[in-house]
Amino acid sequence: MAFIYYYQRVLTITNADAFANFLSNYLPSQQPGYAPNFPTAFNYEYTDIYTYYNGTPETALAFMLDKYNAGIALTKIDTNGNFKKLGIRENTNRDHKVYREDHCK
Repeated sequence: MAFIYYYQRVLTITNADAFANFLSNYLPSQQPGYAPNFPTAFNYEYTDIYTYYNGTPETALAFMLDKYNAGIALTKIDTNGNFKKLGIRENTNRDHKVYREDHCK
């Protein structure tokens, strides 16, 4: 199952059991008419990656999905037209973190 994220990016469920476990561990709340919202700490971590640590919303999303074993992958189209998982590498130097795109897998 895949969902369009935005141009040439797709969110793909890669492991249904891990996805179900992720949702039970990080249960989103939702009010009718609004998008689901994850726990505050989760949102802060996501925002910190692209606000303070030179990431982008795309790198933050891909990193968080891996870190929390969400069973979902952000995939990116390669030069052959195939969607490959977007890997993000976190490098830490004291208190400073840098998030960089790793090769698509």
